[in-house]
Amino acid sequence: MSDLPVLHAGQRRTIALDGDAYTIRALTYGEMSALQLAQAARPRPPEAEVTEAMAEACRALGRDDLAEALVEHEEAQDALSAHYADRPPATDAEGCRRWDAEEAATTRDLRRRQLAFGRKRELAAALTSGDAGIVALRARMMEALHLDVLETVAAGLVIINGVDGPFALDAIRALPAGHVTTLCAEIRAMQAVSRDAAKN
Repeated sequence: MSDLPVLHAGQRRTIALDGDAYTIRALTYGEMSALQLAQAARPRPPEAEVTEAMAEACRALGRDDLAEALVEHEEAQDALSAHYADRPPATDAEGCRRWDAEEAATTRDLRRRQLAFGRKRELAAALTSGDAGIVALRARMMEALHLDVLETVAAGLVIINGVDGPFALDAIRALPAGHVTTLCAEIRAMQAVSRDAAKN
């Protein structure tokens, strides 16, 4: 990722990937809001629905222990998220450093618990991977996520090797997979306020 701070909407950045030059731009708040609203409205099964389907499949296999571990893994994730909600904003480097030091033991315990149940979740996922209902749910989730990425790149990509956009989703699909994921990450990163900008 580039260290060039984004100070205004529409600012452009050119990225070279395997010899190809891509120019992306920072989206306006309105553009990003419209994109997020459209993506939120796209039908997709929530992760909780997948987890419940996995739990039911585990019970059908006589593995109530794994079904319970799935619930406990979600609780462990929620606890870790709640813990990090108290961390100072990233722009407060000193506050983050102090919080990390003071909360190190708690953070370590919460992560250890999440990892322990995460291993059981992986086992549950492996045991139920052939379940037709779960396969269909995951396919719907991945399709929605892939469209999110394609739409984000289409919104922020303005030039490919000197050719001006806009670019249709099919044109984005035809790009190398690694390029698309990198471009998406860069475009999303341009929406975050840099520390330099936050100080101004």
